Amino acid sequence: NTPISNFFLSKGDKLIYIYDFLNYWTFFIELYELEESVKVDRYKCINSVGEVPENPPSDIFDINSVKEDSDELDFDDTFID
Repeated sequence: NTPISNFFLSKGDKLIYIYDFLNYWTFFIELYELEESVKVDRYKCINSVGEVPENPPSDIFDINSVKEDSDELDFDDTFID
């Protein structure tokens, strides 16, 4: 676990955080304002786009569930002439 303060040092610093590469939950984070004397456990979100899911997906990608026979996947290999 890395504190977010390791990434944000001055006003305007930005970060792209991708939570789940398969579902591509992407967060664009920017340090909007910096107050030296304020110490809090949580910070206010001043802008949000989209709907927040109630729960993250429970499915875990399993490589063994992928079909290995390319014929079953209906690939067109005619381009290799």
